[in-house]
Amino acid sequence: MKKKILSIVLIGLCCLLMITSKKEENILYSWKMDALEDKELLDIIKKYNIKEIYQDFSTEYLTQNDSKFLKKMKEKGVKVYQLCGDPSWGLDKKATSMKREIDKVISYNKKNEEQIAGIVFDVEPYLHNEENFDFPLFTESMKEAYRYAKKQNLYLILALPVWLDSIDKNLLEDIIKEGCDEISLMNYNIKYTKENIETEIEYAKKYQKKVNTIYEVYSEEQDYFKTDKEINQDFKKIRNHYHYDKLRKAYHYYEKMKQN
Repeated sequence: MKKKILSIVLIGLCCLLMITSKKEENILYSWKMDALEDKELLDIIKKYNIKEIYQDFSTEYLTQNDSKFLKKMKEKGVKVYQLCGDPSWGLDKKATSMKREIDKVISYNKKNEEQIAGIVFDVEPYLHNEENFDFPLFTESMKEAYRYAKKQNLYLILALPVWLDSIDKNLLEDIIKEGCDEISLMNYNIKYTKENIETEIEYAKKYQKKVNTIYEVYSEEQDYFKTDKEINQDFKKIRNHYHYDKLRKAYHYYEKMKQN
């Protein structure tokens, strides 16, 4: 009986070690097309265990029959998403511009063997006028864009600030539920990274949506983490607090990372 109990305990410990030793799979934002030809990108993918890249592909690139970059990323086990956005896009109830961007990705995927995995909208309509930000209109715009993407089986990720719950929690819940497949949170205030995303995590859990919390990297400004060690320590604190297996971290952005 004692041997049996000891065996069970040992198995449990082995499983725990496997879970805790599993390397985190991270996300990388990239805003410039130079990254596609940059040898340093492969070094950063390996060093930071990047498994998803949010790449701002040019319209010209998306019209070509060229999937060499996607093939190279696939060989490294990395999914690639189209990254795009403009503040005006989130103030159009018909989501005209966002639908146009979705169409570009769908068209590219039809022409190429390797596929873009989805689309990331970083629209931030409050940048037009933060004091008079039309949150209801933004919510309707995203819901319309998401309906359109879903019809074409395209995964949609939405970048959001972490203060929308202070305006209207119901609208925040609505945009997470009906406006995207995943949220990417601009969680930049390093003093309150855990507290800042409490409401977003609550709604993400409720609707089983993925979440990634974005870290601005290697900034000389006072309110940003200075090293990857600090980032990892902070994310561990967040992960241990929320215990949500759909929570990951994202680095913003590649052009800064390659300088260090």
